[in-house]
Amino acid sequence: MSPRRDPKFVFINMIEVHEPYFIRDPIDVKKVVLNHISNYLDYRAVRKWIKGYSRQVGVATEYVLKIIKLLKQRGIFDKSLIIVTSDHGQLLGEHEKIGHGDFLYDELLYVPLLMKYPKDVEIEVVQGSKSISV
Repeated sequence: MSPRRDPKFVFINMIEVHEPYFIRDPIDVKKVVLNHISNYLDYRAVRKWIKGYSRQVGVATEYVLKIIKLLKQRGIFDKSLIIVTSDHGQLLGEHEKIGHGDFLYDELLYVPLLMKYPKDVEIEVVQGSKSISV
């Protein structure tokens, strides 16, 4: 199959790495809500959230890899600009909090930003006063 020549824009919004990580356990969800209201932190719930968060990061990673494989199969990977990022981070017990909300901690503000440029695009990286072409 030859790739189509007309440009495309595809936006994929994955919410796999979003709480609650164990919907079938309403007690733990209530503990998270209680954490936001009263600053009470149940460390058993934190451990469960860490495991659930890690599991969901794995699921999202698998999806991204499947998308990359599909782009390669269709012969458009080398021509594609791919950007992977997140809307926010997640607190998993840091600052005595679980989740995210109306607080501004580095764990919530610093998110990954991965960019893969098309093969034939020259990239200039500027770091301080140095500039290099990639």
